[in-house]
Amino acid sequence: MKFFITLMYLIFNNNYVIDGKLANKVSGGVRTTVNEQPHHVSVVHNDHIICSGNIITQRHILTSASCVVIKEENSIIIASNLQVLVGASDAGHRDIYFVDIVMWHANYEPKQFWKNDIGILRLERSIIFSANRLSISLPNYYSSFGRVMVLTNWGRIVLERNNNVKYLEFLQVTGLTRNECRETFPSYLLDYATQSCAKTIKKDASITMVII
Repeated sequence: MKFFITLMYLIFNNNYVIDGKLANKVSGGVRTTVNEQPHHVSVVHNDHIICSGNIITQRHILTSASCVVIKEENSIIIASNLQVLVGASDAGHRDIYFVDIVMWHANYEPKQFWKNDIGILRLERSIIFSANRLSISLPNYYSSFGRVMVLTNWGRIVLERNNNVKYLEFLQVTGLTRNECRETFPSYLLDYATQSCAKTIKKDASITMVII
């Protein structure tokens, strides 16, 4: 809860806010369902899933700033007409919520997308919580050490007739301290004073490190 309050303070008191109506997948994961991961949602643009997110309140989705903020030369472009797919275990399901406000961390810089990569989407209407639609429990920095955490995203299954179907998958990761992160991944351009990371438990997963 402390992490959540701190996060919301940073976003709403040191932020950018715009009108949301203006102009990757997991490999090697384990298939799961939204009943097991009820916080998972997908951010949709032009009928394509562009990234994942997590429910933090009935009207707010936590996602990455890099999902919705793009910098081209001297301009910043924000993805418009965003939608959020909720309560789905496969990408063909359609329970859509429209986004009316996009927010991102004031210190986010697209050229250094691994820092302050925090975005929040406000929905036009509230999500009605149920067994497959619930807010996520967010850890704080100190509670993540050595803790097994779960990443969810869309995996891809290739079917006959060359049709690709996306299904929800998860990977388990273990949280590292900042010192452990520096020792394990010394070549990454992280701010070890403010960031940590986690490593995957499954050896054949496509993702080996996650920035926290």
